[in-house]
Amino acid sequence: MIKVLHIYNNLDVAGAQTVIMNYLRYLKGDNEIEISLLINGLPKNTAYELECQEQGYSLIYSGFQAWKGIWGVRAIVNWFKCQWYVFREIKRLKPDVIHTHGTDNLLYFSLPILFAGVKGHIHTL
Repeated sequence: MIKVLHIYNNLDVAGAQTVIMNYLRYLKGDNEIEISLLINGLPKNTAYELECQEQGYSLIYSGFQAWKGIWGVRAIVNWFKCQWYVFREIKRLKPDVIHTHGTDNLLYFSLPILFAGVKGHIHTL
């Protein structure tokens, strides 16, 4: 079985999220792929979040909001906490492949992915 972890800032109804949702709908019921989604933020109960929950996909929320509206020392502390949280989740889930989308996620999560030892990291813009 292949384990895939997708890391996004949100599951709002938007371009990249729609591509992921179509991908998840297509793979529904495939027992050879285990898919988890790590959302860097808080639950918003969007249509896509609710659909993922209905389909039984694992949604994990970091509780962090990246750099949005936070500056100075608080931003640095928030960044370290988020890095540590994502690192622990990656180690817990043990994915074979991680997919990140967007420049902010590439910059924000490259270190935890690297230190967690995941061999496959796919990034899209």
